[in-house]
Amino acid sequence: MAMTNKEFSSHFSDTFTPEIKSFGRETLLKEGFDCLIVTDKEDKEKAYCTHCKKWVKIPGDTIHTGSPKSIQAAERREYNRHCCHGVWGMTEGDIELEKADEERRQAIKRRKYALCPECGHTFNVYHQWRMDMSQLDGTVSISIWAKSKVEPGAVVMRRIEIERNYGNGDEPVVKDTYREAERYLFRMGKKTVRQECRPRREWVFVNKKGTWRKVKRQRRFIKSIIDRAVRQSTVMWSDYVKGHYRMNIASLKTAIRNTPYQYLFTGKSNYIRNYEHYPYRESYPLYTVNLMDWYSLHPWVELLLKNGMENIVIDHVRKIGHSGAICWGAKSIKSAVKRFTKQDMKDILAINSGQELVTEKHLSILAEARELQMQLTVRQAIQIEKNGADKLTHMIFEARRLHLRPECVLEYCMKEGGMGYAIGDWLDYIADAGRVGLDLKDRTNSMPKNLLKRHANIIRQIKYRANRKLEEEMKETLVLRNKIFSWKDKKYIIRPAASTEELIEEGKALHHCVGGYAERHAKGETTILFVRTNKAPDKPLYTMEVKGSPGSGWKMVQIRGSMNADPPEEVRMMVRNFLDEVNARGSKKKARKTA
Repeated sequence: MAMTNKEFSSHFSDTFTPEIKSFGRETLLKEGFDCLIVTDKEDKEKAYCTHCKKWVKIPGDTIHTGSPKSIQAAERREYNRHCCHGVWGMTEGDIELEKADEERRQAIKRRKYALCPECGHTFNVYHQWRMDMSQLDGTVSISIWAKSKVEPGAVVMRRIEIERNYGNGDEPVVKDTYREAERYLFRMGKKTVRQECRPRREWVFVNKKGTWRKVKRQRRFIKSIIDRAVRQSTVMWSDYVKGHYRMNIASLKTAIRNTPYQYLFTGKSNYIRNYEHYPYRESYPLYTVNLMDWYSLHPWVELLLKNGMENIVIDHVRKIGHSGAICWGAKSIKSAVKRFTKQDMKDILAINSGQELVTEKHLSILAEARELQMQLTVRQAIQIEKNGADKLTHMIFEARRLHLRPECVLEYCMKEGGMGYAIGDWLDYIADAGRVGLDLKDRTNSMPKNLLKRHANIIRQIKYRANRKLEEEMKETLVLRNKIFSWKDKKYIIRPAASTEELIEEGKALHHCVGGYAERHAKGETTILFVRTNKAPDKPLYTMEVKGSPGSGWKMVQIRGSMNADPPEEVRMMVRNFLDEVNARGSKKKARKTA
């Protein structure tokens, strides 16, 4: 049977208690609605404090803060001056003038604030005759929690809107209007009931042409708790949160005490403590409502909370974790955590009681291992998440391909990796060992005693084989290159590079990067030549790169000395003579073949 308005209202208190008004004044203060108002032009030392509702004395040199629009415009100008223009092109004198101007502006800015001697807070100062005080009007929303008046174990929440209005008369009139906007009733095992509390008549947007119609509304029940701030093309609902939204944490703690909801905010996730430190996070009140609603329909979550998994539950409601480790749509705890054993739950409770915290990511690793029929503990899952969670499936596949138990490979990785698991190192070793042809079905090869040292030896073998292949390619072309490029005159010798080792040593001696040209030189994509003197034929002097072919001719690409220095004109003349002679040889051979 549906709940009536009378039955629903019996759970709530209709009064605005002094505690509610005190929290409302605190919220208005933190949101910057309070100020000091000066009403007399002749007596600027007398001001009205909107927070403590008293006339106080302030310094007489204070100035008018300005309207909110003028403050925003000034902030934009200051931002453009400092961030957009900067100090580029300024002389030292200009910078000094800018500093002096900034000090003057800051001094003026400080005069726009004053300390109230009664309440001890610093506020903006406004001169009533210089602006329309209604520009300061605003609204904030607060959520107040309490126990149900008629049903033990039930919790209620009231969202109250506080409207701050400033009068424009000779004397300052500051009025705070408290109005209920929403009511929530949370009962364990039952759907949350939400009621909208709005004024009787409101203007509602009814079609695309811009027509508004005044509609009579009464207190009404809302089917969902998430349909706030809905905007469609034809209808705009008036159900939205006005102003900044703050939650009264003290009332929440009192309301859930000794109720089925008491386990929600008692773990290590620091949900409440985070909001106490960062009360400007306006999503917290909405998350709390969603969490209470979801918990009401899933009583088995209490067992998760008792096992220290509060952070996982809250992350699920906040839509942070979506790994599927826990079946959140289940009707019982047994079907929700069917992938985990009782020992897993004990381990989670023990870990959460210490310094670490089990997250849903750890549970997803554990569940994935169970699906692959691998026995894994919670602590091992935490270590895997720290050192290669994305490689777990690959490791299991490789272990089974090599006829190894994944659990043994994990223990081996733990032993070889020290504090963490060397899963990634083991997978790299297996891949490199396969390239050099090791028999990995032999356990001494698949799980060697010193993984890092053995892997380093494998890498050296791979490099040696690659270098040996290059050496063979260089030897095949060296005879032809010697015939084409071997040359000398009275002072210099030019010859092609004979090996990879020569290229590397040449780069080390002259401090340039010719060693990186080894592969291209071996494959014939380019030719590297060494320029030496007759007196010191083994001492590197200049390195030259040429490209071309015997038929089309050879051209110099670059020639570099020590530290990539350019050669002198004498060496350039020698290189031109060398290329002319080499190209002349090629043209003579071509003419002989043609003849």
